[in-house]
Amino acid sequence: RLFWGGVAVGDKVVFAPYFSSKVGIYDVTLDSFSTKETGLSGYYKFMRGVAVGDKVVFAPVESSKVGIYDVTLDSFSTKETGLGKDELFSGAISVGDKVVFAPWNSSKVGIYQMYG
Repeated sequence: RLFWGGVAVGDKVVFAPYFSSKVGIYDVTLDSFSTKETGLSGYYKFMRGVAVGDKVVFAPVESSKVGIYDVTLDSFSTKETGLGKDELFSGAISVGDKVVFAPWNSSKVGIYQMYG
């Protein structure tokens, strides 16, 4: 239960931190696994993600923040959703430069604008 779902970006597969405080990264070319610390604690952080360019955006489950892993820079950041943190979203899909989050127990569809 450390990770929930993976997303391919180039030759990397990036795993969403669910119970883990780290993003999982599998390099297909090098056949190696590494992690990147998120700085977040607690369980049920993110469920699934979606690639937008060289970034992976993670759907917040019980986090008030969207998680963003930049594959090129090997960096992790977050953006506040402005929502509470009670079982929000269960997945994501990208449409242009927007990420749409599927409701889990939220009464709303989440929209995150990547650029602009």
